[in-house]
Amino acid sequence: KKILTQMLSQIMKRKDVRRGIYVSGVIGMPGTMKEFSTSKKLGEQIARNSSLDIRIIRPSLIYGDREGVGEMVAIMKFTGLFCKKMKPITVDKLSLKIIEATLREK
Repeated sequence: KKILTQMLSQIMKRKDVRRGIYVSGVIGMPGTMKEFSTSKKLGEQIARNSSLDIRIIRPSLIYGDREGVGEMVAIMKFTGLFCKKMKPITVDKLSLKIIEATLREK
């Protein structure tokens, strides 16, 4: 069974695209969201083992300006004081980080 990361890697090779970004995620608590965390770990492994320059970004929580998100973000920011992996990021900031990572040489 091919996963999307494998297919994208193959397309990148065929189209001579040498650099890309894989948006993974901070893996949550053990036993939660097993399918999500398994697919992200596998995607990272494929990206690392590729002959291409695929950078991996691991946001913990991506959010926009949708109503009701503020409380969850506040909790995540508080949690981030004790767990450095928990750093919520806006969609706009993540987009800029993806562009920067794509343009930056290793």
